[in-house]
Amino acid sequence: MTISPDEAEALAVLIHVARPEWEVKGIKTALWNAKDRGTPFEVIHAAIYAAEDLSNRTPAIIALAGPHWTRGRELGSSNPVGPKCDQPGHEGKPAHNCPYCIADSKAIPDDTATEYQRPPDPDRVDMYAVGARNVRRALEEARRKP
Repeated sequence: MTISPDEAEALAVLIHVARPEWEVKGIKTALWNAKDRGTPFEVIHAAIYAAEDLSNRTPAIIALAGPHWTRGRELGSSNPVGPKCDQPGHEGKPAHNCPYCIADSKAIPDDTATEYQRPPDPDRVDMYAVGARNVRRALEEARRKP
């Protein structure tokens, strides 16, 4: 079973909303070129992970080998694939994306709670702002349609 043209179209539009610099036609071409690399779910996950990496300049990366094909979880399993976090109490969580380590890194120290302000991640701020604007625009257009 491979990704269908309708699924590729829907996914291409979704990815285009998040990455407006990637044209829908180019995304669909990359998805179609990747259709035999895995199940439809694996292609979908890989495409989304590839789009999330802002260093990927074009959607053609979707069809190429890379970390976007191995990142995440094994399909049909709720357990993440890859090495596990070695911190005490974090067992079973993925080392590359341990939610406990992430929470610890964002925690405000008690002794500086009033003075400490964590600066936003500059790589993510623009991505989230563009994505939020695109989603708001799409929702507004959907509301205007009869």
